[in-house]
Amino acid sequence: MEADHVRFVRRHFPDAADRTATIRRLCADLPPPPPVLGERLGALKLADAPLSDDDDVIDPAGGDQHTYAACVSELWLLCQQLITLL
Repeated sequence: MEADHVRFVRRHFPDAADRTATIRRLCADLPPPPPVLGERLGALKLADAPLSDDDDVIDPAGGDQHTYAACVSELWLLCQQLITLL
């Protein structure tokens, strides 16, 4: 959900870096099928893709009810987009 999560994976699990991105980045860049998901992910070259905190999902930690609701809404929309791409 955050660029920092992707950075963590790149540092600690480099073998998974080419399959790791923020949900927002996947929604923006992942082309719809065909081909199979692995080929489409590979074409994105995610291990070397630039990271931006602008791709982060709203972090509700410590926020009020409205902040949590905004996070839920954002994730709901992103998940609906991503489902169509998988």
